[in-house]
Amino acid sequence: METVPCYDVGMGNIKTVPEILLKASQAYPNNKVLYHKEDGRWVPVSYAKLAEKVSLFSKSLYSIGVRPGDRVALMLSNSPEWVIADLGSITIGAVDVPLYSTLSAEEAGHILLDSGAKYIVVSGEDQILKLREIAGGLPKLELVITVEDKIKPFEGKKSVTFSSLLKATAPDEGYDEARKDVKPETLASIIYTSGTTGTPKGVMLTHANFTANVEAILRRLKVYPADRHLSFLPLTHAFERMAGYYAQLAAGMSIYYAESVDTIPQNILEVKPTIMVSVPRLFEKMIARIKQRVEEAPAWRRKLFHWAMDVGQRFNDPAIKGKALPPLLSFQHAVADTLIFKKIQAGFGGQIRFFVSGGAPLGKDVSLFFRAVGLKVLEGYGLTETSPVIAVNPLEAPREGAVGPPLDNVEVMIADDGELLVKGASVFGGYYNNDAETKASFNSDGWFHTGDIAEIDDGYLKITDRKKDILVLSSGKKVAPQMLEALLLEDDYIAQTVVTGENRNFVSALIVPNFKKLENFLQSKGQRYKENEDMTASDDAKKFIEKRVEAMMGRFARFEQIKKIALLSKEFSMEGGELTPTLKVKRKVVAKKYSKEIDSLYDI
Repeated sequence: METVPCYDVGMGNIKTVPEILLKASQAYPNNKVLYHKEDGRWVPVSYAKLAEKVSLFSKSLYSIGVRPGDRVALMLSNSPEWVIADLGSITIGAVDVPLYSTLSAEEAGHILLDSGAKYIVVSGEDQILKLREIAGGLPKLELVITVEDKIKPFEGKKSVTFSSLLKATAPDEGYDEARKDVKPETLASIIYTSGTTGTPKGVMLTHANFTANVEAILRRLKVYPADRHLSFLPLTHAFERMAGYYAQLAAGMSIYYAESVDTIPQNILEVKPTIMVSVPRLFEKMIARIKQRVEEAPAWRRKLFHWAMDVGQRFNDPAIKGKALPPLLSFQHAVADTLIFKKIQAGFGGQIRFFVSGGAPLGKDVSLFFRAVGLKVLEGYGLTETSPVIAVNPLEAPREGAVGPPLDNVEVMIADDGELLVKGASVFGGYYNNDAETKASFNSDGWFHTGDIAEIDDGYLKITDRKKDILVLSSGKKVAPQMLEALLLEDDYIAQTVVTGENRNFVSALIVPNFKKLENFLQSKGQRYKENEDMTASDDAKKFIEKRVEAMMGRFARFEQIKKIALLSKEFSMEGGELTPTLKVKRKVVAKKYSKEIDSLYDI
């Protein structure tokens, strides 16, 4: 690993996003920046080559009529084409509008219509079919740019191929002026929120918003040109766009695009990443896969694993950091490391320096697992509206249960009702086409309302709940559901949960069990079920989970405790509409979809 400091982007050196690539390509022209899979092999693109492609693409965009302020929608998966389209568009002052590939045609149509997109870059059969379905209802859409070369014409819309825009072309008159007119305050992107709290809103982010966040992140985390990142979160997500793209571009490091979510385990072994950016749900699935293999192993291996985890917890306990360790514990850890931990680390490529977790609260069980096996997970926090990072744990002194100190160019304040308020260069200016929401999001002193309940402990920020998610019982008492949900998810038999009780007289929970573990338990009792529906409908399954939930409620006040549960037979998913593309639960959707199950919990 290189020991030289990461590329210095601080002290206001970078004013616009295109300057990030410009300076990185000058500093590291031959370094490989992007890798993607073609015919089973990883194909690299150097910094110099990427800069060349972005320049060609931006010139071609200008020649076909794209002008400063025009909306260019991006409707494609993570790929070099996504990066080229993004940087090429904003190089000439256009505004890109990224769309999640998992959106329905109706949802995508709303964003394209609301943003007024005139151009769109699209790739993939599913996305092309989706666009064909809605194109007729998009009067402002003029041109479709397809990554695939052989595509049938779009009815009523002109189309060109992506590859045709990468050919040498002389810049049209006005191109250089458009490029030079891109200033820090120029709007770079409109990113639509994932819709957990209702209709997606278009967050307007400027070049200055993004570059301020890049600089602050790289001052907080040590990143080097030799670092490798496996990218699998959608680049549409502001978290991946910033922490897994812009900041890494500025550091001169390499970014590999996973083939799919299903191939992540194999891609990890191939790439051997040193840094990975993820959301908690994917960490949970990784851990569940490891634990499942342990459960299927012989008894002596299971016993060895649990002994090693206990040793790892004690050895890596932050409370003893810097203190002399007992010789026996040191010896035990050396044995556990050889027999268990190194094998788990090898499953993550064997060269991980740290993970960054964001997008949702990191469960305590996830944090403890990685701590025990000797892998660092740095939890961070932010919102699309803050470009997005507000805080992240430092590599040298991470704290479990906290999201780290605020970045050095972000101010924070806790309001009287516990809500976190922020100010800073990375905070957005408003929502597109939505003055009412913009006005409601800022107080009279210019502080942005995050909607999250938080506290500050010795400079470290802790997020305790969503203000809008707070449940108000019929008694008037208030309950924070995320605290209860985080505790429930520590149980190996619970995969997903939503706590409910708004305007009711007690708190209840919808629970998606870990079907495999629950099935194994019931089989040990002589019961076998062919379908999840039959299993979750059984009294024995419900009573078993109820007892586990009841055992966890002791730390809460009586009015906060979960009194009843309903077991669900299907996991929440994006396809089912219950999860956002960033794997957050859409509470309103869940409440509507499972209204009968919820009502049954309150039948007298």
